Amino acid sequence: MEFKDYIKDHDITLVCTFSRKVMIQPFFKALVDMDLPREKIHLLIYNNTDKLILREKLEEVVKIFQQDLTPKFKEITLYTSNRQGGSTLMGEDNDNFNTSKLNVIWEMWKDLQTMIKTDVFFLIEDDTIAPPHAFYKLMNDLFSLDKAGFVIGISTGRSTLPYQPVRLGVHYMTMVNNKIIERISLSPNEQGIKEIDSSGVYCFAAFKKAWLSGFEGMDEYVYKLPFFGMDNALTYNIKKHGYKIYADFDVWVDHLQMCGATLSAFNKKQAVIMADIWMEKFNNYAQGIKLTEEIYKKVTSK
Repeated sequence: MEFKDYIKDHDITLVCTFSRKVMIQPFFKALVDMDLPREKIHLLIYNNTDKLILREKLEEVVKIFQQDLTPKFKEITLYTSNRQGGSTLMGEDNDNFNTSKLNVIWEMWKDLQTMIKTDVFFLIEDDTIAPPHAFYKLMNDLFSLDKAGFVIGISTGRSTLPYQPVRLGVHYMTMVNNKIIERISLSPNEQGIKEIDSSGVYCFAAFKKAWLSGFEGMDEYVYKLPFFGMDNALTYNIKKHGYKIYADFDVWVDHLQMCGATLSAFNKKQAVIMADIWMEKFNNYAQGIKLTEEIYKKVTSK
């Protein structure tokens, strides 16, 4: 079934995850500009903080949407988790997972398992600015590609320096015994749709049953994953359960970051190819190894 036929008789959940007030204005401006079948969409705004000012600002957005937006969303839900943000961990194993930034995100993802009421959903993070065509392009991919369970647009990492080279958030990856051994970001020069091994979760379309499969067994090792790898392991697990995951290079999104007092957007112009490799001898990762196009093609050829 094509998505255009599915949407006639089914609703979709659009999840927007929030933890930063500074992202509200650019995010919702872009959301309003997106081509969306709002009358079929259950909008779930998930505030994953205990910040009163963020909740109040999001309540203002909901009120404006309910009163002034045309056409309107079928339903709007604003949920606040009241979780306190955790600390940021770097490349080593997560010895302090329960007090880390990752645990806060992990618990939010688990909440979404029951909060998403539709069989198909779309998720955008608050620091992600998606182009107007993103929703329909990724949904059409999801319904047309072979065994697709999860389809994501293209984003980069980010840095506190707006000129810092960054990698893409889509990867070829190897895991052994629940350990990330090697991760290679795709080249920003790729085109079309690529089957991948893992990715971030910043702007994607997915079948709920595929999303749920990614959590199976992860509680046993999520606390051991490196800081950069939790979302990668989740999407990798979706693939392990028989679904295919794809990256669509026709959907480039901007990744926002505060650089001093300026809100900067990271995208293709800062992107390079990078690899991460687990070094058993040192019990740590060699991270951000830059690769040339020639080496990239050699190590990713199958």
